[in-house]
Amino acid sequence: MHTLTSSVAVLLFSLPATEEARRKPLAGSKPRSERAWRALEQLTLGKIRAAGLPAFVAHTLLTRPSGTFGEQLRQAAQAVLDLGYESVICVGNDCPSLRPSDLTEAVRIAQSGAIPVGTDKRGGFYLTGFNRALLANDRALTSLPWQTTGLAAALLGFLHQHGQRPVILSTCRTDWNACYDVRLGEVVGLGKWLYTLNEAFVLFNAGHPPVQFSFSTSCRSASVGLRGPPTSLPAFL
Repeated sequence: MHTLTSSVAVLLFSLPATEEARRKPLAGSKPRSERAWRALEQLTLGKIRAAGLPAFVAHTLLTRPSGTFGEQLRQAAQAVLDLGYESVICVGNDCPSLRPSDLTEAVRIAQSGAIPVGTDKRGGFYLTGFNRALLANDRALTSLPWQTTGLAAALLGFLHQHGQRPVILSTCRTDWNACYDVRLGEVVGLGKWLYTLNEAFVLFNAGHPPVQFSFSTSCRSASVGLRGPPTSLPAFL
């Protein structure tokens, strides 16, 4: 049951785990990385359910994405709006510190007529909202500097230029973009949190199978930084 609103949905904008693992080997080997990305996707879906919101996954919603990064994002967000929703909140599968409370805060902002933006500590963003008016322009989102440290600032400017009122969420988060991030997460306790959060979600997800996490975070090497240009529908936040 969707307890907050029927006018706002959440879009999980990501690639299938096999493609994510090929592009970004978070856990070293491809099999381990596939398990890692699959777990992160299920983790994010569990949080959306815990927030009481309808969820859609981009790589199942759009089977043949095309165009640039921004065009693919717009296509996926518009596909959700075409289902009858007034606003869509976009998140990725690479922010394990995302909380259900971030989503509920974003919903309240969207319901007020503003655009929620959750900023990332590296200058990007882990969450943003879109509405019908913003996506009515076919060129919307194509000029933003994706995968750069100036992305969040550019998004805020873009929203102002298009007559929107952006509101920044109260909490700044950090995405996982490389093996380094997984190791850092272990140091601050996020590794253990990933494994134990499943039990907490069982309380919120009656009728849904529990989210299972079972991947190794050991790895040899991976580059640090924002992800490179996408070749298909990517996780971007």
